[in-house]
Amino acid sequence: MSERRKRGSLSPRQIVDAALEVADEGGVDALTIRAVAERVGASPMAIYRHVDDREDLLVRMLERIAADFPVTIDAPTPLERISERFLGQHDLLVPRPWVLHILVRGDLVPPNSFAALDATIGDLLELGFTPAEAITRLGMLWHFVLGELLDRHPQLVGPRPTQRERALMNMNVDELPNYAHVLAELDPGDGPMNCPIRTTLPIVFAAICT
Repeated sequence: MSERRKRGSLSPRQIVDAALEVADEGGVDALTIRAVAERVGASPMAIYRHVDDREDLLVRMLERIAADFPVTIDAPTPLERISERFLGQHDLLVPRPWVLHILVRGDLVPPNSFAALDATIGDLLELGFTPAEAITRLGMLWHFVLGELLDRHPQLVGPRPTQRERALMNMNVDELPNYAHVLAELDPGDGPMNCPIRTTLPIVFAAICT
């Protein structure tokens, strides 16, 4: 543990920085007020002078990440702007899969993420969708990206190969003959599964947005 800080020397930004480090290293389950306090060399009470509780801290962490979500995209068509916006969000979240486990709870949202959503709604309206159609498609687009992130970029998977990868490598293709054609594409024995989202995302988005 580092030396205790002098009273009043701790800032909200330092607390969020430390909280992000804790979550990046150990996942969201490792994030406690005490863990953050130890990281910055302060007492838990010093943390509570700047944040209300753990939930307040989580929202501040989400806001720090969402501040980098792309909003204005320099692309000529609405569909290109939508794709680039979601690709940008995807790439920001890949190294921090613990964020997804907060978002899927459904009860916390960083308010500054609304700007990117608003821009996407505008692009969908420009494509000719009604407001009801636009918000439905926004949800479909997000669920696709969320599913890809949860499936291909899991949180703290531990030693490799995982049980899932071993199951693929040991698959009996005589019993499952169609897998014989695609198993090499899954590449289960070479680290994390590949991430073809730059190919798949425009295809899915084009289908959803037409």
